[in-house]
Amino acid sequence: MSRRLPSLALIAAAAAQLLSVSAASAITGGSPDDSHPYVAAVIWPSIGHPTCTGVWTDIGQRRRVLVTDAHCVPKVRGARVRVYFGRSWHSGASTVPGRSYRHPAYDAHTHRNDVAVVLLDRDPHVSPAVLARTGAAQTAHRVVVVGYGSPHSGQRRSATEVTTSWSSWRLYLRPGSGNSCGGDSGGPDLLPGTRQIVALTDEGTCSRDEDTRVDAGSARSFLLGAH
Repeated sequence: MSRRLPSLALIAAAAAQLLSVSAASAITGGSPDDSHPYVAAVIWPSIGHPTCTGVWTDIGQRRRVLVTDAHCVPKVRGARVRVYFGRSWHSGASTVPGRSYRHPAYDAHTHRNDVAVVLLDRDPHVSPAVLARTGAAQTAHRVVVVGYGSPHSGQRRSATEVTTSWSSWRLYLRPGSGNSCGGDSGGPDLLPGTRQIVALTDEGTCSRDEDTRVDAGSARSFLLGAH
């Protein structure tokens, strides 16, 4: 199952799909999460509830951005989105607005460079995650995934996943204590027990993942140059 969102014109259909039987469960297994306050829900302009996940990140030299997937934000450069930092989304919850920017080389067909940043209008006053060292994904036997997807839509949940292989820009995973699924796109793959991000939840099914590495390649270069 692809976790990609369609174009802005079809966002209502995407929202319906996230709640459908075909995307039956988000982080399967796992548990409600109290340990990763820097993980946030991403809310599209025309949708009143979370549709993706992102992670507040220190990208170096005290520069902080919300990192997410390119397919989780509108195509238009600088488009407005809102993000929610909290354990459980609810109507009237406080959000932080910002402007979103996709990787300029994002390929919606191959999903290469599926990374974006959101420059928030104000500091959420949450301690950020950090990018893992270059090449860290190649020695990561397990990761912790965090997201806001359905059927617990809007609830932050986490689980462990097991690395099966990697490529120059992908991290391949199978379930550990659980697995990410629809609505968790853009959430971090963290080295266990740390704030270090090695990849972002991207493609796959509810029982396997093909995630975008941020410890290497063009995706990392984009993030390090974000401002």
